[in-house]
Amino acid sequence: MRITTMGTMVTHLIALVVLGIFTCACGHATFPWTMEHFIKVVEQVETSNPGQGALGLVRVLRSFGGLEDAFVQHFLGPLKDESPILAPEASDFLQAVIGHRVTGKGEEEGVVLTADGTTVALTPLLLGIEAGLLAAGGSDQALSGLYPLTLAKALGLSFLQPHSSPLHTEILGPDGCWDSMTSPRIFALSAPAGGAGLDSAPRLISPWRRGNFRELANTSLLQGWVVESLALYRKLIGDPGLAEGAESETAIKEGVKEFVRRYMECPTIIPRCQWGAKPYRGTPTQLTLPLSFLYVHHTYEPGQPCLSFQQCAANMRSMQRFHQEDRGWDDIGYSFVAGSDGYIYEGRGWHWQGAHTLGHNSRGYGVSFIGDYTATLPSQRSLELVRDRLAACAVGGGG
Repeated sequence: MRITTMGTMVTHLIALVVLGIFTCACGHATFPWTMEHFIKVVEQVETSNPGQGALGLVRVLRSFGGLEDAFVQHFLGPLKDESPILAPEASDFLQAVIGHRVTGKGEEEGVVLTADGTTVALTPLLLGIEAGLLAAGGSDQALSGLYPLTLAKALGLSFLQPHSSPLHTEILGPDGCWDSMTSPRIFALSAPAGGAGLDSAPRLISPWRRGNFRELANTSLLQGWVVESLALYRKLIGDPGLAEGAESETAIKEGVKEFVRRYMECPTIIPRCQWGAKPYRGTPTQLTLPLSFLYVHHTYEPGQPCLSFQQCAANMRSMQRFHQEDRGWDDIGYSFVAGSDGYIYEGRGWHWQGAHTLGHNSRGYGVSFIGDYTATLPSQRSLELVRDRLAACAVGGGG
């Protein structure tokens, strides 16, 4: 297999994004913060610096992000003096988009928007690629760093750092929304950052990434990886603010449990802000949890399954407009909507009462498949998404 061509490097990038072991937001110049544009700039790096090879190229990218603290060097070694030839605007873009941080304004940098409407953090992605390439060349040290570099350390910091919110889900950090789905530059968090553990907090988001990750990850060993990664982090870098002893053990145990539930058992749910929802009209009625039922519908109109994020998002906006303007409802009626693109779309969500099943709206969630299924069934994957993932997530308290 050739590893010196850009095509292969792009394949590495896309393959790891699809497997999705790594993920977790951004304004700079005029470049859109998208995976497509990032790959184009990577192509420029290779074209301007021939002969780097896949490993050399990914190390150049690591240098742009300044990813060379003692923890990273322990597994991947120090960077050499990398001086790639690159246009200033492309160089500035890479420096801004690779290094991960949360600004004082609540904006997350170091992530890009993918074509399917999800968001990917580049730091764990690039570190994972480099560890994999070194391991393929015989480096056991790099192989041992795959989980610490891409997941375990970030989880541990998120679990043990102090958080401003008492909500249990905040141990994994808040989600967020892009300022634009066509030319994204700023990813604003939906809540204040609660601690340094938010830095690189993973968000495993994409149609198949969670399923692939469930198959690859050994959840019984995950807690041990987190403990070992934090021990090494304390030794190499140190952080007096991290909890230790019994407090640390309890936080890690509870954190891993929540991570597994939220990112492995629950499906990916596209939030309202991503599909372009209009505001709720009036004051929503809060559901009294737990609920006993999940009512399944089909939209009938739109009558065709939506197969892409763009199509499904347009369908969501169309249904909300119909429900609000024609029927006079406060919002889209459904709690959640299932597309045929592998995603669940947030309607009124886990806490707002819907308008979906006459006389039963307060007793359960209303979920609808996009499409007319009077004569046929939705795809098997769509059925499994609702039956096996969304329903189980609801029983566990929501995503």
